[in-house]
Amino acid sequence: MVAKLKFPAFLAGLGLMLSACGGKEAVSALDLEQGAFQDLDAEVQAIVKDPAKAVEVQALIEQFHQEFILLRKAVVNQRMESRALNANYDATMEDFEAVVATNQEHMRAARERVTGAHLAIIAATTPEEWSELHKATTKAIDQLSESIRSY
Repeated sequence: MVAKLKFPAFLAGLGLMLSACGGKEAVSALDLEQGAFQDLDAEVQAIVKDPAKAVEVQALIEQFHQEFILLRKAVVNQRMESRALNANYDATMEDFEAVVATNQEHMRAARERVTGAHLAIIAATTPEEWSELHKATTKAIDQLSESIRSY
């Protein structure tokens, strides 16, 4: 009799816990990424005093963000192709090598573009501006990396 009472009590407690969590909306990695770039944009406006230079830096940050989005797409594409090839029991070693080689080249090119865009932001700012923007830029990069890992 005691065991029968514990199980319904457990279910009731579990239901209460789940309903308490149900009202909160989960924030996706992409939402966090977008928020980090909005924060970075606000930092640029606050730190870079020259309006023309601020516009230039904001454009470079947008380019950096777009290049990182392309990198994320390359990662997702690589994972999808690898999964599809793994599911194909008729795939040969040459098939795998071709997909890996192609994806490695796409990833290398995407990483180079991201790095180039990041270096352009640094070059466009003074050492003082960059030292202040560095923390917000690092946060944006961390959120971008998290969005890639979330796929």
